[in-house]
Amino acid sequence: MNNKKKSMTVRLTEKEFKEIKIKLINDDKSFQEYVMELIKRDMKGE
Repeated sequence: MNNKKKSMTVRLTEKEFKEIKIKLINDDKSFQEYVMELIKRDMKGE
């Protein structure tokens, strides 16, 4: 196991960001929850 810190930066285009905001309003999720989901998915390598 390596202890290198993994960057938590998620680069988004303006369009993607707007789409995510709309999706979050529809799903009634906070942005933080969404980011956590992305990170979990990222760690699984999906």
